[in-house]
Formats: sequence, structure tokens, C-alpha cells
Amino acid sequence: MPPFDYDFSLEEPVMGHFEVQPWPEAHGNKAIKMAKWMSTGICICYPFADRETQIAYGIYSVYVLLIDDITRELGSSMDRFAVNLVFGSPQESPVLQSLVDWLGGSLDYQGPFAAAMSIKSVIEFIHGCIIERDYDGNIVLPRGAINFPEYFRLKTGIAEPFTHFCFPEALYPESEYLQIYLPALQDICDYINHTNDILSLYKESIVGEE
Repeated sequence: MPPFDYDFSLEEPVMGHFEVQPWPEAHGNKAIKMAKWMSTGICICYPFADRETQIAYGIYSVYVLLIDDITRELGSSMDRFAVNLVFGSPQESPVLQSLVDWLGGSLDYQGPFAAAMSIKSVIEFIHGCIIERDYDGNIVLPRGAINFPEYFRLKTGIAEPFTHFCFPEALYPESEYLQIYLPALQDICDYINHTNDILSLYKESIVGEE
């Protein structure tokens, strides 16, 4: 069972990562605020991971939450994220550049496959945010497009990295365990996405009105 008590000791290192980023003050303050509560939640979700891995999970999570929250403020820098990443060009936003710089060390806590999926998922997530930014409320689905919601959720949900977080490299090195847990990854992704949808519906339809 996950622990019932929060481990507040993770707050300082996760918040500390964002306190030193060369960002606009508003973005930095928002990230620090997110890091304070995200860091304690990570230790509950992944209590089996070692401390350094939990810190990395927390930092990754805050980047995702922050970018989702400030997509419109990041403007056109979002549009060229993938191209700049592939060609090694500097990102056009200090927030996105910090993310790229940090992702470069992802092999420190993930195996090669998990690290690749985390980077791939960031690209999908950012372009999912762009679609929401540009077309929210303007996409009319044909009657037969029954799989589109699931397709789009896979882009914006960024569940795959959090699925791999269940198998930290320090405990389950890919060279030994990947072939064992690989068949379960899609089911875990679906569970994370669908559970998030349920909780988000409550938050947006109930709590959002209080």
C-alpha cells in the first residue's frame, strides 16, 4: 500500500530546480508553487522509487503541468519545439529550453526505452497542447470518428512516461525486466488516462464551481 503520510522532504529539491531557472518571474513563481504540492504527491504514487528518482519524477511532472498551464503565453515558441529539438537548435522560450536541457539527463534514472518514450511523449504532449490552443471547440467530429477522443487523449494525457515511472531503472533495469512488463504498458497508460479523466471531470464540474 502507498504511504499515508506525505514526505515533505522532497519539496526543497524539486522547488529548488525551478527557483534557479532563468525564466520570467511569473513563470518561475508558478512552477515553484506547482512543485510544492506535486513533489509530495509523487512520493505517494511512486513510494518504491529511490529519492533521486522521485525528485526527477517530480521535476518532470512540474514541467508538464506548467507548459499545459502557460501554452498560450509561450506562443509560437511551442510550434517549433519538435523541429528545434530534432535539429539541435535552441528553443525559442527559456521554459522549453530548460526542459530540453533537463531531459538530456533522463538516462540517469530511466533505461534507454523509457527515456526515449518520455522524450517522444513530450513532443506529442506539446503538439496536443497546440491543437487545444488553436482548435478548442472548433473540431466537429464526423459520426464515424469514434476513436478520435482516445487518439487525442493519448497526445494530451502524457500517460506513457508516468507508466514507465512504475518501473524505475534502479529497481527494474530494462536489460533484465523490460520484456516482462512491456506487455502491460498500454493497459497502465489507459488506466492513468481514464482515471485522470474521471478526476478532472470532478475537479472541473464540481470543485471549479465552489
